Amino acid sequence: MLFKSVDIDLITTESRPDAILLLRDKVKPMGSYRRGLPKQHIEFEGDIKHDKFEIQRIIPGRNSFLPKIKGVITDHNQGSKISLTIKLDDGVKAFLIGWLILVVAFLLAFLRHFDIKSLEALVILVPIFMLFAGTVVPTMIFKNECKMAIKEIKRILKAKDL
Repeated sequence: MLFKSVDIDLITTESRPDAILLLRDKVKPMGSYRRGLPKQHIEFEGDIKHDKFEIQRIIPGRNSFLPKIKGVITDHNQGSKISLTIKLDDGVKAFLIGWLILVVAFLLAFLRHFDIKSLEALVILVPIFMLFAGTVVPTMIFKNECKMAIKEIKRILKAKDL
């Protein structure tokens, strides 16, 4: 599916309170003004409340396909378990759904209007390219951003896959 979320469980030898502190050191409050990357080495912005957090990576510029990461840190054996759900922002999903509906409508209109055997039919490549741009490109960007976010969280919390 196009807008599938990613669920992953990580484990660390850090205790739950220590894992929360490690994460808190690398997360700045959401919505604070920033320009480029922060001067201190902070990888994420968001909110951490007790053992739950909602964060996203800090990157230079903006990226609508930057995943939102929700997580919970719980006690686990001699350490902690970090359960993550990574997904695309709901507003971005709504925009992409609207985009795809319009593209399909244009594609159907082109198919009805143009004679497939004429040279004008090459116009149909425009909505096909737009369909590609609205499905494949966001999916590739989202998957890449997920990998980078998971890698950073693993590094910060000294964690590995469960």
